[in-house]
Amino acid sequence: MYVVTSRGQKLPVDDSSVDYENGWVPFQQTVGLYTDDTILKEVWILTLQRDIHKLDSFHPMELEFVADVKFTHEPTQEDILYAMSANGLSRYDIATVQKGLMLDMEDD
Repeated sequence: MYVVTSRGQKLPVDDSSVDYENGWVPFQQTVGLYTDDTILKEVWILTLQRDIHKLDSFHPMELEFVADVKFTHEPTQEDILYAMSANGLSRYDIATVQKGLMLDMEDD
């Protein structure tokens, strides 16, 4: 096991006395305790927003959150169009894509 400091330094931890059979291992919130199976997986978040004044040209654009959709691959135009349609979005509504990293464990 190891901890990661606020400066990104990886420090080894002797975990020989940790009782893994009883579930979670408690640790301070200021320190992350990780095993060698800990990884960061790439994810893409598609955020869908509706323009609530799209039919009113006298008001500036005002967006209302509709949904977030997570992808394990970069979404294609078809993925985005399907998600927009499935969530009731139409002309002048907005979809944004953000790439992120999700904390996960390696598959055995």
